[in-house]
Amino acid sequence: MALVPRASARLARQFVHILLICGLLSCISAFAGAPVLTSIEVAATTPPTFQWYRGNTHTHTTNSDGDSSPLDVASHYKNLGYNFLVISDHNRLTEVDDLNAALGVPGQFLVMKGEEVTDYYNGSPVHINSLNNQTVVLPQHGSDVVSTIENNSAAIRQAGGLPYIAHPNFRFAVSADDFRNVAGTALFEIYNAHPVVNNDGDATHLSVEATWDAALSSGKLRYGIAADDEHTLTNVSGALPGRAWVMVRASSLDPDSITDAMQRGDFYASTGVMLQDYQVGASGISITVDNNLSGPTTIDFIGKNGRLLQRNSTSTAAYTFTGDEMYVRAKVVNTSGQAVWTQPVFTARLNASNAILNAASFGNEPQINKTVAPHSIAVASGLGLARATLQAERNSDGSFPTTLGGTTVTVSGRAAAIYYVSTTRVNFHVPDETEPGPAEVVITNADGVQMRSQIIVENVAPGIFTEDGSGRGAAVKFETTRLLPQLFFPNDGLRRFFIYATGVRAAAQVTVLVNGQPATIEAVRGCYRLPGLYQINLALPAHVIVTSGMTLVLKADGKDSNATVLQF
Repeated sequence: MALVPRASARLARQFVHILLICGLLSCISAFAGAPVLTSIEVAATTPPTFQWYRGNTHTHTTNSDGDSSPLDVASHYKNLGYNFLVISDHNRLTEVDDLNAALGVPGQFLVMKGEEVTDYYNGSPVHINSLNNQTVVLPQHGSDVVSTIENNSAAIRQAGGLPYIAHPNFRFAVSADDFRNVAGTALFEIYNAHPVVNNDGDATHLSVEATWDAALSSGKLRYGIAADDEHTLTNVSGALPGRAWVMVRASSLDPDSITDAMQRGDFYASTGVMLQDYQVGASGISITVDNNLSGPTTIDFIGKNGRLLQRNSTSTAAYTFTGDEMYVRAKVVNTSGQAVWTQPVFTARLNASNAILNAASFGNEPQINKTVAPHSIAVASGLGLARATLQAERNSDGSFPTTLGGTTVTVSGRAAAIYYVSTTRVNFHVPDETEPGPAEVVITNADGVQMRSQIIVENVAPGIFTEDGSGRGAAVKFETTRLLPQLFFPNDGLRRFFIYATGVRAAAQVTVLVNGQPATIEAVRGCYRLPGLYQINLALPAHVIVTSGMTLVLKADGKDSNATVLQF
């Protein structure tokens, strides 16, 4: 039975506008405690038994072009208080078993295998360091700089090692474009202490740090290493030990644990500043500098394109993510010019728990496993999902756009119509053709950052829209007898109203319970101006005593919606 003449249709169109602007704008307070799903997972996933280990990953001996024996070099680093040392002679795998037998101390000092795979392209040096490779890796060459890096990185991994780009500005062999386009490794030297490697760039070449920001700003994850590139123990004008290192947070002091931690970015790079504490959480980053070792410092938080986000001239600082930064990294500098670089955290991400939900119930349906239905409205929650708050306008053909503010959504590879975006929320239409079962939702923001989540799709997934958009409390409802002239309805003593729901298109049986008693359903209508939205017209029998605060539940094919409240 159709109960929506022209006057009511106009009100329904107004309601859709209210729904998009007001009903779906509530904050995602539950997200604040979720674990980080980004480039590093430090605070949320690091067990308390993990420890910091100081190490140098770029070291030469007389087995290549260093001036001292492996034993002398390793002894020197041990005396400097290092926990581990990677000997990386050029195209040579220096054995470390005898060194560990002589100098190694479990949990305190370790010498690791490594190699500087020393290759060239068009006469320019393209050097790839390897950590923990078990066999020597010969230069693989390539047809350009990127393929040279890729070929050598692949060979290093085949030999069991972890590759990283050494001194990218040495003779400016690796351009910013090369650095951005590399896929075989995310690791590189943000600082190399050799005196001739051009860390700071020149009038025509970017500094290594600016090159890092350019790559990060293009959406490419990169982790920065600081290393001595030690060649001498005595020449004060040469590459001496103790000038640059990494602090790695690992489960134990062994080669696999060290390389695993560096692979996942669980370390920071230093040229003299030491941190007392460094934590990454779901909402931000906190840093405490060890002033006893570092002296007064400035702590900068840096985002997209190298933009300074926040500066602190204190030993402790915290930065709260907004989602607009694209990424956040920290740089700490003391009055002597010594520095720390922390690894970037990409702030755009989906809520780690129930990232995709029914946009009406918002996860408040009683089922433990949250689902959505084809031809329903869903909501994605997270951070950095869009650059601005935008409500979609219909296309000239009546459809809704699949791109809004540069943000797109796909469900099982199909483009989804988008109704609303903000930095923390995206409301979208689950495509009609979506098959029941597991589905992957991919949200891509305007920076090209992709965020993925799995969701279960079922034929029916009912939800009732509420006034505050939380899926709890008062249901959005209109009393028809108050909105329309009385002549449209017979004087039969029934109290008529309608609610709005989603996820019910395929339902064979729909029931609405008011205080546990079934209401009369007079129509279930799809709102053609907003696909996925359904208007359910209800009438309460005369014997039902109408009071404010009555419970309202929608059942579709036996599945309960969120429990809401009927306010009159």
